[in-house]
Amino acid sequence: AVFDGHGSDKIADFLSLKLHEYLFNKPDFLSDPVSSIKAVFSQINQEVITTFSSEDGGCVVIFCIIVQNRLFVVNL
Repeated sequence: AVFDGHGSDKIADFLSLKLHEYLFNKPDFLSDPVSSIKAVFSQINQEVITTFSSEDGGCVVIFCIIVQNRLFVVNL
């Protein structure tokens, strides 16, 4: 994964520590990775908005993950 913060490194640092935890803690991650990835990004986006509401910046994320012999590339 690559996390490119803009305006500040705080959000990129937070995501680099937490994104994988959110994904791997989804009960249906292995059986339905697409829905899990979408749900996690929605969930973590809300947490970032709440936690970093006073920050002027954000973060671009690109990550690749292999789940049961399938490659997923996510760019947000």
